[in-house]
Amino acid sequence: MNTHKLEKHIELLKSGDNSAFDYIYEQTNRAVYFAVLYIVRDKMYAEDILQDTYLRAISRLEQYAAGTSF
Repeated sequence: MNTHKLEKHIELLKSGDNSAFDYIYEQTNRAVYFAVLYIVRDKMYAEDILQDTYLRAISRLEQYAAGTSF
């Protein structure tokens, strides 16, 4: 994953460019999904948590500090 490009898209999303979310999601969803699946051991529940995770991340986007894990 290109961290610099991811940071750029996060900044675009913070500035209101909602299309930047597509790139962020494509670059991070597999890692998030498998981390959640490892914990909950249920595919459907992991998908629900994945969705909730991104909704929370977007709602708290202003708290994101560059250089930290999205």
